[in-house]
Amino acid sequence: MSSPNTQILGAYRLAPDPDLFAQAMDLKYGGVALSNDERRLAEERVRTELARVVLIEVLINGRDERFSVDDFGQTGSDQAPYGEVFLSADGRVVIADAYEVPADSTLRIAFYLHYTDPERELNTSYGAVKLPPVQSIPRRLAELMPYEPVT
Repeated sequence: MSSPNTQILGAYRLAPDPDLFAQAMDLKYGGVALSNDERRLAEERVRTELARVVLIEVLINGRDERFSVDDFGQTGSDQAPYGEVFLSADGRVVIADAYEVPADSTLRIAFYLHYTDPERELNTSYGAVKLPPVQSIPRRLAELMPYEPVT
């Protein structure tokens, strides 16, 4: 049996539209009376956060008992996968969420990672892997797993 391997299929930058920005602002600062300076600072923080969200799509071949979604992240960051889903082999259908890991030895998973540094490797259950250049989110993934802002 060959050892498990991890292939990064894509790293995709979130492109927040005005509605997503407004939703994130409301979630983080809704109901809080902000001065003009505080509002400007809050908006800057939310823009910065959204600009560093990356959707990562990964293919795991030969998955074994060591696999855990919790292992994915970047050294020096406390950020963990967010909104993770398992996809069909062709990446066109969500087949399970992170709490229902399919039994297959080949897994296709996609998740958001906040404050991603595209120059740093992604840690996985099977070692660190270099991220490919960050691109725009493909329509199929944008439709399958729209980003939901966090508090």
